[in-house]
Amino acid sequence: MESKSKRQQKKTKRNIIIAGMIMIFLMIFSMLGVYLNSQDAANTLKYNTFSFNIEQIQGGQMYTTKLNGQKYYFYTLPDAAITSIGNLTGIDRISAASTLIFTKDPLSINQQASSEQITFSGIAADLSATAGKTILVGITTEDSLSGQIVLNCNNANTSSPVLMLKEGTYSSINITEKKPNCFEISSNGMDLLVMRDYLLYKSLGIITN
Repeated sequence: MESKSKRQQKKTKRNIIIAGMIMIFLMIFSMLGVYLNSQDAANTLKYNTFSFNIEQIQGGQMYTTKLNGQKYYFYTLPDAAITSIGNLTGIDRISAASTLIFTKDPLSINQQASSEQITFSGIAADLSATAGKTILVGITTEDSLSGQIVLNCNNANTSSPVLMLKEGTYSSINITEKKPNCFEISSNGMDLLVMRDYLLYKSLGIITN
């Protein structure tokens, strides 16, 4: 029969082992928490009081933020949008307008829409759904094939500026005021998306300057 001292030694040893296992578990749990928090921090970016998450969406990286329970998607962050778009001709009038008119030349029966035309039309639809603006879409001259309304510089005014897509190959975006409040936009597809981000940031009050 074991003596009382031996039983006490075994009990103490067992308690030490249990305490050690608990300590190891707590250390692992703590390290996991630090790792997960660091991963969340790495995927979260700040701009003023706004937080942006980096998400992989349809094979591409996008920045997302929530305002009033609504989730918004962006191709670039506010700082980059300001750098690329903020000093362009007429951008302040364009972003402040309650209505934007998107227009482009009609396609002939043998033409296909370019990637820029598709992007341009997509931006119009996107801003209509998210920016709280009235968006009108048309073509610059009458065309029975498209069935779209004619919208051009004749329709431009301070509250409804016209944005006309200029076809071509360009290394960066440029905005030229052809007539008062009628702007010709030459750009590659990516720059058009940055312009879309800028206009949406302004409409949401994320970019205020």
